[in-house]
Amino acid sequence: MARKKYVALATVDYRNNAGERVFARPNDKKTKGVFTADYTEAQEQRLIDRRAIRVATKKDLAPDTAAEDEDVGQLPPGDGLPDMTVSQLKTLAEDETIDLGEAKTKAEIVKAIRAARLAKPGSGENDLLA
Repeated sequence: MARKKYVALATVDYRNNAGERVFARPNDKKTKGVFTADYTEAQEQRLIDRRAIRVATKKDLAPDTAAEDEDVGQLPPGDGLPDMTVSQLKTLAEDETIDLGEAKTKAEIVKAIRAARLAKPGSGENDLLA
């Protein structure tokens, strides 16, 4: 039996590295249903036939950037911020002396930068109020 990566399509149990019985769930936010197990070929095929699991693909194992890019704030969409890494965004905020406050995720950091830029004089939107 070789250890393989699987995606849970239903709640399934397996043994972890310590030999403990654990469960993989398809809606697990942390793992996205991906888990590693060493099923026998017969066990694997039975679970696949029952549509309880499938073998993980490269796409399943790639970091989830869609969630990070969701709802990244308003205006302007062409500013390139969602294309930057978290590290690059933090450096940009530091260079522009923008306080990120409690922002931790990429989406929160992008929102904070955009909000700070809109609040600065000369940003366009606030000039109409003067």
